[in-house]
Amino acid sequence: MHADWRQLARECGMTVVGDTIEVPLGRGRRQTVAVEDGGAHVRLWSVVVRAGRVDESVHERAWTRNRLSEFVGFRLDRRGRLVGETRVPDDASAEEWALLVHNLASACDHFEYLLTGRDVE
Repeated sequence: MHADWRQLARECGMTVVGDTIEVPLGRGRRQTVAVEDGGAHVRLWSVVVRAGRVDESVHERAWTRNRLSEFVGFRLDRRGRLVGETRVPDDASAEEWALLVHNLASACDHFEYLLTGRDVE
């Protein structure tokens, strides 16, 4: 990844907490984005809804959203949570990094609101 994702995120004005980025989205809403450095790329992911809120309708809605989305994919993780994720290439510029982080956070927050009407994650 670009020298150090934490440094890059801070240069973009983001708040880094451990292996996550806290992304403010306006009107008091926020989304936590986790970062996993995979060498050739970084995986960004964020929880949309916890396992207890996942039912058959969530599966269908995630599948439908995946058909329409270019940058964010939604899936169930090992713990049964619905998560959104995207990958950032190791040579991404600061502008690309900021765009992809904010886009993921926004998409996950919006889907969370559509599914629950709340801002939990």
